[in-house]
Amino acid sequence: ISQVVAYVSSEYSERNVSYTIVTNGTLVHGAIQEWIKGHENDVHIVLSLDGLGETHNKNRNGSLRLIDLDFFRSLQKPVLNSVFTPETVGHLSETVIELHEQGFYVKGFIADGEPWSIEHTGIIAEQLMRLITYYLEHTETCPISLLAQPLHYLTLSEPVRRCGSETFSEVSVSADGRLWACHRCSPFENHGTWAIPEKYLELTNARHLLPECETCLLEKICNACPASNASIKDNQPQAETMCNIRKLLFKA
Repeated sequence: ISQVVAYVSSEYSERNVSYTIVTNGTLVHGAIQEWIKGHENDVHIVLSLDGLGETHNKNRNGSLRLIDLDFFRSLQKPVLNSVFTPETVGHLSETVIELHEQGFYVKGFIADGEPWSIEHTGIIAEQLMRLITYYLEHTETCPISLLAQPLHYLTLSEPVRRCGSETFSEVSVSADGRLWACHRCSPFENHGTWAIPEKYLELTNARHLLPECETCLLEKICNACPASNASIKDNQPQAETMCNIRKLLFKA
């Protein structure tokens, strides 16, 4: 990565290029920290952190002890990606509040490829209500992205592009140099429970999760990505449950 940044800076100095790197943080020590600090104006680091205890370690193989949290807190923009699964979503509110109080902005994700059920919808609703109460009492805190829906999009007459892969305005390059609609379609990512069926790999036919999505009032602000839709759209029970969760996020 450092070589790529140096190359682009040298060969394309007239362009304003920025980078976003998502890391689990386990290898970010020593010289890597020094390099990040020296490039903070151009390189934006996002730490994948699902909590400060067991909620993280359950998701990420006990790796919390390997992360230098003080370093990530010291960045100009201390941002986290936090993923919640059926096992950890019951702790969503306390986890997010704890991360806020450590000085982080939290981008939250309801995990793909997990066995979500209608029972989880009630748990998520309760957790969101606790977060709403917290934010109303702490108005200086920027809410988790799950509660930051762009409601003004609903007033627009034109379609809203949710992902560059839909219009081929962005591309993903895998380590072997092959091009993909997005990183989720590459062989490195596209496996296991969130695998995308081959018929949807181009993502052009995966914009909507369910047939009724096209006429849904909330279509413009649905927080889905085409890859996420593609991985579950042929699984009717999971697709309907995820639709209910997304509507719940809108209501919250």
